[in-house]
Amino acid sequence: MLKFSNNKLIPLTESDLKTNGLLERFNLQEAIANSWKEFTKEIKYPELIYIGKEVIPDNSTLGRIDILAYDPNENVPVVIELKRSKDKYQLLQSISYAAMVSNWTNEMFIQEANKNKNEKAEEIEGIITRSEEDSNVKIILVAERFDPEVIISTDWLIKNSYLKITAISLSVFKKDDDLYFSFDQKYPLPELNEIYELRNRKKSKTVSKDKERSWKDVSDALSYDWGPEFLEKCLKEASGDSNRSRFIHLRKDVDGLKAISFFFRRNYLNVYILGKLEDPDSLFKSIFSSGVELNEWLEGYSIHLTTRKEYEELCRWLNF
Repeated sequence: MLKFSNNKLIPLTESDLKTNGLLERFNLQEAIANSWKEFTKEIKYPELIYIGKEVIPDNSTLGRIDILAYDPNENVPVVIELKRSKDKYQLLQSISYAAMVSNWTNEMFIQEANKNKNEKAEEIEGIITRSEEDSNVKIILVAERFDPEVIISTDWLIKNSYLKITAISLSVFKKDDDLYFSFDQKYPLPELNEIYELRNRKKSKTVSKDKERSWKDVSDALSYDWGPEFLEKCLKEASGDSNRSRFIHLRKDVDGLKAISFFFRRNYLNVYILGKLEDPDSLFKSIFSSGVELNEWLEGYSIHLTTRKEYEELCRWLNF
């Protein structure tokens, strides 16, 4: 990390968690849980929903999952394991926890969210539609460093199974009494992420079945009055995926963006955008007068729409 000063780039002092007396459970874990929105935006997974920390995956183990989350777009749980420094057993531990979580019922996720007084517990209840046969789980590893065997094993697992594993390194910098954290995806390489996504989707189709849900079920659950209206417009163009409440790539090649998808959530419409722009803020400010918040993920952006005005502006932009 470099500091800009008087037209010069000055490196900040590199440090680490141990030197500063920070522990993965009492400091790093707490910081992430207390700053969930900021953390997920930084690691380019802005849609992840926090379920809880120190989660017991099964009564047969004394181990605890550092952080359990849920990916509403892929409808899968996410096991996040944190390590100070490096630990070659981090991957093995996370796989064990993922295997245990894969056996959870939908009610168990909802109960865990409620137990932690999660403000999004109601939203989680409307999102989770996994069937008993669905065993997919995502894994996110966060550590200051990774042993080569961890990355090699991760690559082999992704190539030979339907697991999706992401390794993110944490760098610590210090200036005076202030600490700065920087998160950087080490695996898979961001530029190869789309390839791994496609590979993973092909494999997961053979092992994943969602609980059946109709578009009427989705429509009845929407809290925004214009939701059913927009849903009908989408259905006139494509059948969509009612189980996951989504229409994938319903618009393509718009204003330099590759594709636009829509996810109907209980309290908002998630507009998921594939493609990167040099100045995305200018485009979206010209479209939405209210100044919607733009979230960035690895391959594009996402925005949440809640008001009728935002909906009408979306329709004008995409010719609905």
